[in-house]
Amino acid sequence: MAYILGFWFADGCIYGGRLFDITVHKKDKYILKKIADEFEYEGKVTDYTNRQACRINFSCKVMYDDLVSLGGTERKSNTISFPNVPKEYLPDFIRGYFDGDGCIMRLKNNRVNSAFTSGSRKFLESLLEILKEEAGVVGGSFDDSCCSLKFGKKDTFRIGEYMYANNSDFYLKRKKEKFYQ
Repeated sequence: MAYILGFWFADGCIYGGRLFDITVHKKDKYILKKIADEFEYEGKVTDYTNRQACRINFSCKVMYDDLVSLGGTERKSNTISFPNVPKEYLPDFIRGYFDGDGCIMRLKNNRVNSAFTSGSRKFLESLLEILKEEAGVVGGSFDDSCCSLKFGKKDTFRIGEYMYANNSDFYLKRKKEKFYQ
């Protein structure tokens, strides 16, 4: 559930007093199906006809209230704070957030960088502190022009080791593979 919460914090939306959804690129539709299975969701994953995206919609007052109690709000992008996630679930939450709003780039000359994006600098500042404490990250720099927190090669691999240490089967394959190429 921590992974799903992290993924929702990145790519989710909440609206209408009890509705919420998660939207991803069509190539990542399988992760929405895994989330649907986890919730025993009987609806379908919907494809947008005019975009290369798909989504899953929920209408459940209990789950909506849980999201709100964990910091979810309408138009959350610029206002979210890092939620209170128990320490043992932080890697899962961060991996979920990374799968939604993170990237790893393999560049020329064996250079590797990674980044997390958010409209909320406060969220990114909290994330950096947690990664320093829990994953042994020593760097990290903010790029306010694109609302991101960037890392160099050594820290990127520390983050990858931290996020994937528990061998969970909730992750985006294309992102995990970049850590191990």
